[in-house]
Amino acid sequence: MYRECTRVLSSALLALTGWLQAEALAQSIAEAERLLSLTTGNLPLVLVAPHGGREAIPGIGSRQGNGLPQFKTGRDHNTAELAEAIALKLGQMSGAKPFLVIARFDRKYIDANRPSIEAYEALEAQPYYAAFHSAVDEACKQIRRVWGRGLLLDIH
Repeated sequence: MYRECTRVLSSALLALTGWLQAEALAQSIAEAERLLSLTTGNLPLVLVAPHGGREAIPGIGSRQGNGLPQFKTGRDHNTAELAEAIALKLGQMSGAKPFLVIARFDRKYIDANRPSIEAYEALEAQPYYAAFHSAVDEACKQIRRVWGRGLLLDIH
C-alpha cells in the first residue's frame, strides 16, 4: 500500500512539474512575441528590422561579447520606423502590403542577425531569439507556398 501511494504521488508530482514547466515556457513565448511586431502581408516581400528595438528583456543582462569579432550592442537608429514606413508606402502605392518582422528588443540583449551562439549570452534570451527567427521563417514559408519565391529585405 505504501509503495502504491508513493508511486501515485510521484506520478502526480512529475505531471505537475511537467505542467509547470510547460506553463513557464508558454509565458516565455508570449513575452517573446510581445517584443516583436509581426504583420502578415499579401506581397512576396518580407521586411525585417532586427536591430531597431529599444525594449529591455526582463531579467536578462546586457551582452558582453567576450571573444566575438565585430561585436556591437548599439541599435540601428530608426530602422524599425523605416521598415514600417516602407510597408505603409507600399500599401498606399499598390494596395498590397509586405510581411513585416520587427524586433522590439534592444540589440544589447540579443543580436537577432547573428547565429545563436553569438546572438545572446543568457539562456533566458533564447525564446526571444527563436520567436524572431520563427516569425521570419513562417513569412518565408507562406511566400514560397503562394508565390514560389520572394524577396527578403533586412533593413539596417
